Amino acid sequence: MAIDYGEKERAFIDGLKENTGRDLSAWMAAISAEALPHRNHIIDWLRRQGFMFSKASWLERIHHNGGRPIYADSGKVNPRASVGRREMRAVPVGPRSRGD
Repeated sequence: MAIDYGEKERAFIDGLKENTGRDLSAWMAAISAEALPHRNHIIDWLRRQGFMFSKASWLERIHHNGGRPIYADSGKVNPRASVGRREMRAVPVGPRSRGD
Protein backbone atom coordinates (compact mmCIF):
# COMPACT_ATOMS: atom_id res chain seq x y z
CA MET A 1 0.00 0.00 0.00
CA ALA A 2 1.43 3.36 -1.04
CA ILE A 3 1.52 6.28 1.34
CA ASP A 4 -0.34 9.38 0.17
CA TYR A 5 2.10 12.05 1.29
CA GLY A 6 0.03 14.74 -0.42
CA GLU A 7 -2.93 13.87 1.78
CA LYS A 8 -0.78 13.82 4.92
CA GLU A 9 0.73 17.17 4.00
CA ARG A 10 -2.69 18.73 3.37
CA ALA A 11 -3.93 17.49 6.75
CA PHE A 12 -0.82 18.89 8.46
CA ILE A 13 -1.20 22.29 6.77
CA ASP A 14 -4.96 22.42 7.36
CA GLY A 15 -4.43 21.76 11.07
CA LEU A 16 -1.67 24.33 11.60
CA LYS A 17 -3.95 27.24 12.56
CA GLU A 18 -6.00 25.14 14.97
CA ASN A 19 -2.99 23.41 16.52
CA THR A 20 -0.53 26.30 16.66
CA GLY A 21 -2.46 29.54 16.26
CA ARG A 22 -0.72 30.30 12.94
CA ASP A 23 -1.54 29.19 9.43
CA LEU A 24 1.08 28.21 6.86
CA SER A 25 1.67 31.74 5.56
CA ALA A 26 2.13 33.05 9.10
CA TRP A 27 4.69 30.30 9.83
CA MET A 28 6.53 31.06 6.58
CA ALA A 29 6.67 34.76 7.56
CA ALA A 30 7.85 33.88 11.09
CA ILE A 31 10.61 31.63 9.75
CA SER A 32 11.73 34.32 7.30
CA ALA A 33 11.71 36.96 10.05
CA GLU A 34 14.14 34.87 12.10
CA ALA A 35 16.68 35.06 9.24
CA LEU A 36 18.30 31.82 10.34
CA PRO A 37 21.33 30.85 8.23
CA HIS A 38 20.91 27.08 7.95
CA ARG A 39 18.14 24.51 7.66
CA ASN A 40 19.08 22.91 10.95
CA HIS A 41 18.81 26.27 12.70
CA ILE A 42 15.27 26.64 11.35
CA ILE A 43 14.34 23.16 12.56
CA ASP A 44 15.84 23.86 15.99
CA TRP A 45 13.92 27.14 16.22
CA LEU A 46 10.66 25.42 15.21
CA ARG A 47 11.26 22.75 17.84
CA ARG A 48 11.58 25.50 20.44
CA GLN A 49 8.18 26.73 19.21
CA GLY A 50 6.71 23.34 20.17
CA PHE A 51 6.93 21.28 16.98
CA MET A 52 8.06 17.67 17.00
CA PHE A 53 11.15 17.13 14.83
CA SER A 54 9.21 15.59 11.94
CA LYS A 55 6.75 18.49 11.73
CA ALA A 56 9.51 21.09 12.16
CA SER A 57 11.43 19.44 9.35
CA TRP A 58 8.34 19.42 7.15
CA LEU A 59 7.77 23.14 7.73
CA GLU A 60 11.42 23.85 7.00
CA ARG A 61 11.20 21.95 3.71
CA ILE A 62 8.06 23.87 2.73
CA HIS A 63 9.85 27.13 3.60
CA HIS A 64 12.86 26.07 1.53
CA ASN A 65 10.42 25.33 -1.31
CA GLY A 66 9.35 28.97 -1.41
CA GLY A 67 6.41 28.41 0.95
CA ARG A 68 4.82 25.93 -1.44
CA PRO A 69 3.77 22.51 -0.16
CA ILE A 70 6.15 19.74 -1.19
CA TYR A 71 3.52 17.24 -2.29
CA ALA A 72 0.86 19.67 -3.54
CA ASP A 73 0.82 18.29 -7.06
CA SER A 74 1.37 14.65 -6.23
CA GLY A 75 -1.10 11.89 -5.78
CA LYS A 76 -0.08 8.64 -4.27
CA VAL A 77 3.61 7.82 -4.28
CA ASN A 78 4.68 5.96 -7.37
CA PRO A 79 5.87 2.54 -6.14
CA ARG A 80 8.54 2.50 -8.84
CA ALA A 81 9.95 5.80 -7.57
CA SER A 82 10.47 4.42 -4.08
CA VAL A 83 12.56 1.49 -5.33
CA GLY A 84 15.55 3.73 -6.01
CA ARG A 85 15.41 5.17 -2.51
CA ARG A 86 15.38 1.72 -0.97
CA GLU A 87 18.33 0.65 -3.05
CA MET A 88 20.34 3.69 -2.01
CA ARG A 89 19.98 3.22 1.74
CA ALA A 90 23.20 2.77 3.62
CA VAL A 91 24.01 -0.73 4.72
CA PRO A 92 25.22 -1.03 8.30
CA VAL A 93 28.83 -2.13 8.52
CA GLY A 94 30.20 -4.19 11.37
CA PRO A 95 33.12 -3.10 13.54
CA ARG A 96 36.35 -2.47 11.70
CA SER A 97 39.27 -4.71 12.23
CA ARG A 98 42.36 -2.91 13.52
CA GLY A 99 44.61 -5.52 12.08
CA ASP A 100 45.37 -6.88 15.55
